[in-house]
Amino acid sequence: MSGANGTQNATGGYWYTYSDRTVANSEPPILLGGPPAGSITPAEGQSFPLTDAGTINGCAWAYREVVGGGENKWGAGFGMDFLSYPPDGGEVAFNKCDAGEIFCVTCADSGTVGIVQSYDASQWSGIEFWGISFTGTNQTVYVQMDDDRTSPWGGTCNACNSTGMTTNPCSDSFRKPVSFTPSWSKFQIAFTDTSFMPQNWSGNGVKPPIHKNKLYNLHFQITATPAPRFDLGVAMIGFHK
Repeated sequence: MSGANGTQNATGGYWYTYSDRTVANSEPPILLGGPPAGSITPAEGQSFPLTDAGTINGCAWAYREVVGGGENKWGAGFGMDFLSYPPDGGEVAFNKCDAGEIFCVTCADSGTVGIVQSYDASQWSGIEFWGISFTGTNQTVYVQMDDDRTSPWGGTCNACNSTGMTTNPCSDSFRKPVSFTPSWSKFQIAFTDTSFMPQNWSGNGVKPPIHKNKLYNLHFQITATPAPRFDLGVAMIGFHK
């Protein structure tokens, strides 16, 4: 699912970055000492291409890299939607409240131009990927996914209550912490893993396992605040039997 062209992945969705916007809508230059605190590179809404210089177990593999740190609200992250289609001008079901925030229909290859659809991974047992921390230190990363109960696109939770409101909010994602080390490491998370679950800050009471026949996304998130400087890479993402 890492994909081969631009920001699109092999399942038909797109890659993107996101943050708590400690530095609002920032697109910092890369300077000596790194970008300013609270920023993220690639910047939100910008192209998120593959890097072709990675070597894992002696083999050359493309990977995606994200640099940031210093976010002081809830953190930052990056990821992809599994499946999305360009808007056709019709009604956007379930997420009208969020549409103004997540769409950039005039941005070329922004990674946020699709109507997100659920992806059926019923034939698989879990997700796998390789990860690395380029800073030379271990970094805790939360692997997150949404199903039809937690995604604003699923029609179950209330998308109009996704940003701090009270009634049935969305985005209380299934999540599990892993440690990215200074060397490439392989990770696997089973869909039946009982520790892969929402925090339940929403009060929705969603229980594992995740609905693997209605998956929407895969995210990698830094939640410590202030977020430490991070420089992360992910590669060879796929489902496993």
